[in-house]
Amino acid sequence: MIHIVTATNRDAHRALLRDMHRDRKRVFVDRFGWQVPVVDGELEIDQFDTDAAVYLVAASPEGRHWGSTRLLPSTAPHILGDLFPELADGAPPRGADVWETTRLVYSPDIRDMALLDRIRMTLRAAMLEHALAEGIRGYSCIVRMEFLPAILASGWRVTPLGLPREIGGETCTAVLLEDMAAALAATRERAQLAGPVLLRDRPQAALAA
Repeated sequence: MIHIVTATNRDAHRALLRDMHRDRKRVFVDRFGWQVPVVDGELEIDQFDTDAAVYLVAASPEGRHWGSTRLLPSTAPHILGDLFPELADGAPPRGADVWETTRLVYSPDIRDMALLDRIRMTLRAAMLEHALAEGIRGYSCIVRMEFLPAILASGWRVTPLGLPREIGGETCTAVLLEDMAAALAATRERAQLAGPVLLRDRPQAALAA
């Protein structure tokens, strides 16, 4: 299942979000060594996990976190605009139709590579469906350079926002992901998705198809 979690329905997904924050700590802090806030010794929660954040969360049939991304409006505080604006030549893009995608993470418990690829593709489709439904023309994001080829091959139109720079020992670049309709068509074709995957709390079987 792919859930869209906002300030209005967060209480209904409290356990799933806690599972997400736990996996974020296991990946970003324990595996990658990021120096970011940790709450209660097990949850990665930073200053951008506010009511403005929208989470797209892939959940297992049992309701456990499988994968997720956080979306932030560029008109509010966000990572590129407020922490690393130097990654963009000139001012980072802002506007009601530009959001930031960040904290993309998958559960480290997943060992089935076919399932993991299915989750990746379904979550990407959910991001694109959400963008088209909400009038979002572009997602800004900060990307580690080793992941850039996969993004370039994803179907999005990828516009570099500046030259790569080193952040915390990693070489990163900022990009703007656009052309949502074409990217969604390419994603659905590649993943053999028959229809929408983001159904706003209504059960669906996209991951099991």
